[in-house]
Amino acid sequence: PAPLPEGPFDVVEMDPPWRYDKNAAMSEMDGDRRGEVDYPDMSTEEIIALDVPRLMSPDAILLLWVTNAHFPDAVDIVRTWRKNRIGAGSWLRGQTEHCIVATRGTPTVILTNESTVFDADTREHSRKPTIHYDFVDRWAPGTKLQLFAREHRAGWVCHGVDVDKFKSKP
Repeated sequence: PAPLPEGPFDVVEMDPPWRYDKNAAMSEMDGDRRGEVDYPDMSTEEIIALDVPRLMSPDAILLLWVTNAHFPDAVDIVRTWRKNRIGAGSWLRGQTEHCIVATRGTPTVILTNESTVFDADTREHSRKPTIHYDFVDRWAPGTKLQLFAREHRAGWVCHGVDVDKFKSKP
């Protein structure tokens, strides 16, 4: 992978390529509904080992996307995206994805009366809804970095091996 960009950034958003360890017994029982991904995944330990704090300004916001299976690895949940179709899962088919908002110092935010839920059409695998980025641009001013990006975004530094994945799509 390319070296991480130089910081500091006021907002760092990341949708890491979480590793899903398949449970053989569950796979046999349910036909393994877990879809294959077209990118290299990372263990929780590898994700933790990224030097993300170095990228952040002293007063910064970290937005960390996490699925239900990796929820124990996350902390405070403040935003939830309810998908409009069910997804993969072992026992239950996941229809939510969570965005953990963690802060360091006293970041600048412009909040009104924000909800923890927004509804948006489901897009391609790992492609977050535009409404999320519109929201972040509106409430979190300053420099922004998206790690594991799958498309370019105006006003953001986008970093990842698949940054051109959705280049020609609206």
